[in-house]
Amino acid sequence: MESSQPSRASLSKELKELIFDAVNLKHLNPDEFSDATSLTTNGLELDSIDILEIVVAVEKKYQVTISDGDEGHRVFQTLGTIADFVETHRK
Repeated sequence: MESSQPSRASLSKELKELIFDAVNLKHLNPDEFSDATSLTTNGLELDSIDILEIVVAVEKKYQVTISDGDEGHRVFQTLGTIADFVETHRK
């Protein structure tokens, strides 16, 4: 792993902060949520517009690209699935 890339724990924390800022969840504490937390049902309860805002923020910050809707659906399920994708695809 390159030293310029954050550890998994750092990446998870950074992603939580990015997500919470992107969709204005400032009333929640990101530290209370794990990598297994769903972005939608029984989790953060985000809607499709929120998910789109997160997609844009993640693509911009980590220089990754979501190629289609199917990939987006797989990647943007939980905080952990986003971290897995970013670890694998960031430039």
